[in-house]
Amino acid sequence: MNSYKSNGYMLVKGLYSPEELNKIKLLVNAFHTQWKTNNREFYQSRAINSSGITNSEYLTAQQNEFLFNLVAGNKLNKLVKQAISEPLFLNTQLFFNPVNVTQKNYWHRDMQYHLNVQ
Repeated sequence: MNSYKSNGYMLVKGLYSPEELNKIKLLVNAFHTQWKTNNREFYQSRAINSSGITNSEYLTAQQNEFLFNLVAGNKLNKLVKQAISEPLFLNTQLFFNPVNVTQKNYWHRDMQYHLNVQ
C-alpha cells in the first residue's frame, strides 16, 4: 500500500496462481493477436497500448465474464480497497513495447474526467 501512496501503483507478486495467470495469458494473447490484425498500421508505426480488451469484437461473453470476475473478484478487491476506499473500474488496456525500437515507451493513465460517477 505504501507503493500506491508514493508512486500511484501497487505491485503484488503471487496474487494469482500460475494456473490463473495462464488462463489470463491465453485470453490476452488471443485478444492481442486479433487487435494487431485489425490495427496493423497503427501497431507497426506508433502504438504502445491497445484498448478495448473487453470489446465484443475481440472476446466472447464468457471470456469477458472471466476477466470481469477477475477484476471484481474478492482477491483483487480486498487489496485495492486497502489503498482506495471506493474503487471504480475505468477500462481495459494492454500495454506493450512499441514495435518501432526508436519510439519511447511510456506508461500512462487515461483519466476520463468527463464521466460522472454518480
